[in-house]
Amino acid sequence: MSVANISSNSPTLEQNLSAEALQSDHLLAIGALTLRNALDPLLTFQADQIAETTELRNGEYVKNAPNFLEQIADTSRINLVHYVPNQKAARGTHLDQSKAVSLTEHDALQGLYDFLSQTATLKDGGKPAIKATSMLEGLTFIGEREYNEATAAIAEDWKGQLTVDKQLQICAIAGKIRSGVMKSDSYTLDKILGNFSDEELQAFKGRLVLEPSELEAGNESLRLLLIDDWTSSGMQLRDAGSSVLAAYPKYADRLSVQLIAASKERLETGILANTSRGDEMVLPVNTYFVANDAPDAQAHITGAHSSLDYGFENEMGNMVYQLSKSRGDDETNLPPLTNVARPYKRPGYQTKNIKRLRTV
Repeated sequence: MSVANISSNSPTLEQNLSAEALQSDHLLAIGALTLRNALDPLLTFQADQIAETTELRNGEYVKNAPNFLEQIADTSRINLVHYVPNQKAARGTHLDQSKAVSLTEHDALQGLYDFLSQTATLKDGGKPAIKATSMLEGLTFIGEREYNEATAAIAEDWKGQLTVDKQLQICAIAGKIRSGVMKSDSYTLDKILGNFSDEELQAFKGRLVLEPSELEAGNESLRLLLIDDWTSSGMQLRDAGSSVLAAYPKYADRLSVQLIAASKERLETGILANTSRGDEMVLPVNTYFVANDAPDAQAHITGAHSSLDYGFENEMGNMVYQLSKSRGDDETNLPPLTNVARPYKRPGYQTKNIKRLRTV
C-alpha cells in the first residue's frame, strides 16, 4: 500500500455516482498490514512485507474522504446516530443528552441533505445559501464506518512499525486539550487501542505508551503523536502541543499530529505550537482521510460521533435564521447531524482501552 501526497482529486457535486468512484471504499490498511498478519506482533515478516511497511509520513494521507452524495445514497448505513433538535448550536458542551433523538445514519444524512438543499435554493439567501451550496459540493462526513476504518488502520500502522523496528517506542498522547475534561482526543485514542488484543498490548508493553515520561532515556527511535479526530482552527491542538513541548523540549523534533480527517491546507501548514523558549514551531500533521474540496472553505468536516463547532455547526445556525426568515416563522430547527450527542459525554462513559494499556 502507498500513501498519497496532497492532491486535488476529490469528487465534486457534478460527478456521477459510478462504480469506479466506489472502488476506494475498501479498507486500505496503513503500512500494507492486514488484521490477520498483525495478530502475532512477534511474527517474522517476509522481505516484501518489510519493504511495504512504512509509517504514514508527515503531510501525507491514505485516501480521499467519501463523496457526500454517495454516502446519502447508501441505505446500508443503519447504525444509529443521536442529536438534540434545537434552533441554536450547543457546541457539545451544554447539550442536554436526555432530549436526544435517534435516527439511522442514512436518515440523518438525508435530513441534513434536505436542509442544505432548501437553504441553497433560497432567493436572496445570502452567505448562508453560499455556505449550504459549498457543503453540498464538498462536505466531508465521517460516519461510523469511516471512523472505524480509520482507527483500525492507524492501529495496524502502529503494530507494523513496532513489529519491524524492535527499538521503536510510540507515545500516543491524548487528554492534553483540556485537563480533566473528556474530549474527542481521548475518545479517538481509545477507539484506536480497541483494535489491540490483550496479547498485543502485552507484546508491545513499554513500547506503546501514553506519556512522554514513559519513554526510554537515550532511545533515538521515537514517535510522539498528538491524537484527535479533526480540527478547525487548530487552537486546541496548538495548546496541547505547546504543553508537551514545554514539559519535554528534548522531543520537539519527534512530535507530530495524527488525525482521522484533515484538509489539504492543514496537511500543508501543520499545527503551530510554542516551544519551551516561547518560539513558534510547526507540528507536522498526517491523516487517514484527506477532506473533500469545498468551494467556500478549506474544508467542511463533521461526523456521526461529534459535529464540528466552528465551520459547520455555527454555519448551520445562520442557515436556520435564513430559512426561518424566508418562511416567516421561528419554528426551524437545526438539522440532523448537528448538536450531535457525543458518546464520550454520556454518563458513565469510560476509556476502557486506555485503561487496558495502562494496566497491562
